[in-house]
Amino acid sequence: MVLDGVDRYLDLAWPEHRIAVEYNGADHVDRRQYGDEMFRRHRLEDNGWRVRYVVWEDLIDTQRRHLLIEWLPQQLGQRG
Repeated sequence: MVLDGVDRYLDLAWPEHRIAVEYNGADHVDRRQYGDEMFRRHRLEDNGWRVRYVVWEDLIDTQRRHLLIEWLPQQLGQRG
């Protein structure tokens, strides 16, 4: 997708719904990279996107994973 004239790549995206899931791995500890990530997040939200940011613990914890699995169909207008 193009945002602010720049190609932006999302980990998982449903552009027709403006829904995305972004995985934040261990490389998200650098302050500058974190700042860039927050700026991009705000620009996506300013343009009507709903983004769920996921970390490793969200995937290995059963309850957190279940909440993500519930969230996505709700955002896509489906029942899960």
